[in-house]
Amino acid sequence: MAITVSNPNNITSPIGNALAIFKDSSTNNFFVVDINGKTESLERALGQESLQEVLDVGNSALQDMTVNGKITFGESNTNNGTRSFIAGSSNTISSGNNFVIGDSNTNSGVEGIVIGNSNSLINNTTTSVLIGKSNNSYANENVYLIGNSLDAQDNSNTYFIGDNIDSGASSNSFAFGQNLDQFNSDSFQLHLGEFSLDETKGGYLQKITIGVGRDASNKENALVIWKETSSPFSNLFDVTGKLLLNNYGSGNITGTATYRLGVDVSGNVIEVSDGGGTVTAIATTSPITGGTITSAGTIGITQSSASTDGYLSSTDWNTFNNKTSNIGTVTSVGLGTGTVGTDVNVTGSPITSSGSFTLNIPFASATNNGKLSSTDWSTFNSKQNALSFGDLTETSSNVLVIIGGVGSVIGFGTSISVTQATTLSDGYLSSTDWNTFNSKQNALSFGDLTETTSSILTIVGGTNSVIGSGTTIEVAQANASTSGFLSSTDWNTFNNKQNAFTGTTNTIPIFTSSSTIGDSQITDNGTDVNISSNRNFNATRNFGSNEFNAKIDVGSGLNAGLVALDVRQKAYVRGGMVISPNPTNIQVDNSSLVIGSGSNDIVNGSDHCLTVGSGNQILDDSDRSVSFGNNNESVQSDNSMNVGNTNILRYSNNSHIIGQNNQMGDEYPSNTSGLNNSLIIGSDNLLLTDDGSPAPSNGSLSFVIGHDNDLRHTLQNSFSFGYSISNLGLSSTPHRNDFNIGGDLIGVNQTMTLGYRNDTTLYPTVNRNAGLGETKFVVAVGSSTTTNANALLITEGGVSGGGGGTVPQIPRIIMPTIVNFNYTNDTNAGANGIPIGGLYHTSGTLKIRLT
Repeated sequence: MAITVSNPNNITSPIGNALAIFKDSSTNNFFVVDINGKTESLERALGQESLQEVLDVGNSALQDMTVNGKITFGESNTNNGTRSFIAGSSNTISSGNNFVIGDSNTNSGVEGIVIGNSNSLINNTTTSVLIGKSNNSYANENVYLIGNSLDAQDNSNTYFIGDNIDSGASSNSFAFGQNLDQFNSDSFQLHLGEFSLDETKGGYLQKITIGVGRDASNKENALVIWKETSSPFSNLFDVTGKLLLNNYGSGNITGTATYRLGVDVSGNVIEVSDGGGTVTAIATTSPITGGTITSAGTIGITQSSASTDGYLSSTDWNTFNNKTSNIGTVTSVGLGTGTVGTDVNVTGSPITSSGSFTLNIPFASATNNGKLSSTDWSTFNSKQNALSFGDLTETSSNVLVIIGGVGSVIGFGTSISVTQATTLSDGYLSSTDWNTFNSKQNALSFGDLTETTSSILTIVGGTNSVIGSGTTIEVAQANASTSGFLSSTDWNTFNNKQNAFTGTTNTIPIFTSSSTIGDSQITDNGTDVNISSNRNFNATRNFGSNEFNAKIDVGSGLNAGLVALDVRQKAYVRGGMVISPNPTNIQVDNSSLVIGSGSNDIVNGSDHCLTVGSGNQILDDSDRSVSFGNNNESVQSDNSMNVGNTNILRYSNNSHIIGQNNQMGDEYPSNTSGLNNSLIIGSDNLLLTDDGSPAPSNGSLSFVIGHDNDLRHTLQNSFSFGYSISNLGLSSTPHRNDFNIGGDLIGVNQTMTLGYRNDTTLYPTVNRNAGLGETKFVVAVGSSTTTNANALLITEGGVSGGGGGTVPQIPRIIMPTIVNFNYTNDTNAGANGIPIGGLYHTSGTLKIRLT
């Protein structure tokens, strides 16, 4: 890589230091040139320094520069690629063969180009171009966005040219125009025009769209070409507006399903109604029958006759077809009547010229067809008129079986109903009543109830009082093995015995005289043994498991103010002891003492401990520990002290908490990492080895004094004095040897931080190959925010790193704000707020204001 400097005064460095850096391509030496032309040789192996690291020292001078290779200009840029170019501010590029110009651009692919402002190319941006402003491309490949405010998400093979085009979850998409709507298809799409709509249609994919909307509130598609997603995979054209086809004219296309394209008399293609698609009425005229039909019906044709038009039946066709073919002229015809024959007949026909024929109509009889005689008419007229017949049926009762009832009665029908029998009505028996009567008790016989042998019972009303032939009762006489009635002999025996004793429940009796038993002053309710009034024990008495299995209540019957127990010599307590007016649910381990008024003071599994207060807990083998106050908890912390209110001390031997709402040790009981030999004084402080990740090994020797300090993943030697100091550390690198004094500070591993509101994001980036180690000493003065809060930063020394651990890390002193104090002299510096004795610089020369 070579940098040719033709004029050291033609290029402005982005940071402001008066330096220009280049490398001799023949010797591979790097050179630093300041604005005064002074040169210093820096020996470096080829490729050990990137161009960005060399150039980022910056200056205020101007230089011409030609670069063969990757190059980065600007501030806070990241370039991890090869043969790439990035210029501007806050740009990011990864992989190689990329080109970025502008501000706040991001390129994470290869062979991509980004030009403009606030553009992005992220993931798989191979062979991509993005030119314009506020364009975005996410997880794409072969994407070209040219214009303003274009968007492409999760796409590939996408081409946008225009303004305000949106696309999502698409591939093979093309858009030309502005304000086009997003694509939501996984196949080819093309949008043209402006303010298009993204539409859906069941069974089809939107392929080509031409947008003609006026604005974002009036989006409209002039043409959408749809592709059917299943066989026969036909095309569908949706057209809105006036359609011009060749030279045949035009017509308005509304897109309504009830309209079709047609051609008028002038040859114009027009949109015509298809009639609505519904027949409302069909009327018919003779000989067609069946009308008017409004929904469904049958159309027919009547049969033709002498008086009716219609179709010709096959019978009439044969009749007409069989007629004589003789043709002649009739001049006169005579007609006579007669009654000859058994049916109507004609004699004397046919007549071909002139003559007479006779129409014979005999009188109708049982054997003749013919005319009705007046006698028969009178006979028939005197007969019964025709009758109508109905069915004989049953209603309601359903208990009759009628056979042959259909058409068996004269008239429209006759029904029979049978009444159901009740307490007031005769009738049929219902199945329900039948079951009721059938379930009743059969007739019973009755006998007498009597007593035999014993003669101690008096039976009243025993005659006919039992079912059967009779029942006898015998009462057995009571004896040592039989229950029964008491005989008069035994009654006298029992009556002559000692009367029952009287006394008070749970009170132990004593002989008040040689023959009288009364109450003593000792009570035993099965749980407690109580001795009322004053009792002197002048000899050795053991009250324990050998003599008593219950507690001894001393003084419960005394009036207030009297002494319940007066021990004149030393007392031995072999187990735990509780001093409390309300000793409920208290557990005391060996040789431990609980003093308090609460109901939850517990010493469990912890020997030789003391708790004074209410709700304190010393748990899980926290031997030789004390707790004073309210609702404090100590867990597996030997030789510990917990003083105050609602403090938590876990897994931390030889450690102490004094204050309120503090916690020391692991936050999760399943992990036993703690902080031995540590101290918290104050309120609302956290000193933990774990914040949910795997904890480091047991920490130790850490101290927190103040309020609302939060130190987690603490290993050892962590000291914080003040308020709102935090050092969360890492599960892989727990913090240690950090020292913090002040307020609103962020602690850093192995760093001393003093003051208020330091900003760790502005600490210099470690470059161990150049001897720049971690920041170890910080002075911050942020009164209310972290802006310009870092006053002094000093990096580490006394250690080697980089180059296989051979490069000495030499301390750097950084005063970040002095970079901006560039003044020509003391007068100019004083006018800009630099006090006497204050530091400033003149084009990189550090000065102290003296006047």
